Amino acid sequence: MFLVLFFLTIFVIFIIIEFAAIAFNLTGLNKEASRFQAVSLVTNTGFTTTEAELIVRHHTRRKIAYFLMITFYVSLPVLITLLIMILSTGFYLNDLLILLGFILFYFIVVRNPKTLALVEKIIKGFIIRHEIVPASSIEDLFDLKGNYKIVKTVMENHELAGKRVSDLKLNNIDITILAIERGNKLFKTVRGNDTLEIGDKLILYGNLQSIRNMFDTFKPYDEQNY
Repeated sequence: MFLVLFFLTIFVIFIIIEFAAIAFNLTGLNKEASRFQAVSLVTNTGFTTTEAELIVRHHTRRKIAYFLMITFYVSLPVLITLLIMILSTGFYLNDLLILLGFILFYFIVVRNPKTLALVEKIIKGFIIRHEIVPASSIEDLFDLKGNYKIVKTVMENHELAGKRVSDLKLNNIDITILAIERGNKLFKTVRGNDTLEIGDKLILYGNLQSIRNMFDTFKPYDEQNY
């Protein structure tokens, strides 16, 4: 029984880490940095990287960080208590079978790319639908280093026309649509159900090479006209 509770606690922590990593990503952090910071905060280790400053100076990211730190201080004594109870009562055949079943479940099901993609889709949809994480500000995104820029372009790719933003899986290639201008309308908060249309003026943040591959032309953000 204690072994089941132990593994159930670990599974809940895994879901919390995935939730936080996706939330960080939606605020403008790239996927790798988002996951690293989420794991660092939950395990209380390694929170000394350059990206840490981006979390401390960002209101929404600080809230996510608080949540993860509370998770660490709550889950640690629970896991220690359950581990002590498991060791004090001893292992039986059923416990070994449960341990083996959890290991197989973790590596075959949980770490399966399709499972991870499904979990990410569900969590991201929940976050966007309930507006848990507001849109990133341009000022925050300018702070990131590397081959990441804010650019603007006119949507001319007919293969993307009519498709929903969520179907394009732009986060997987480190692209975030910050805003869409369509005629007299300006979509300041781009949601997964929004579609791209020919002639849309887009403000994008992301990896320049990914943007080049996805969109034919773009202009640096410091240019004032489309």
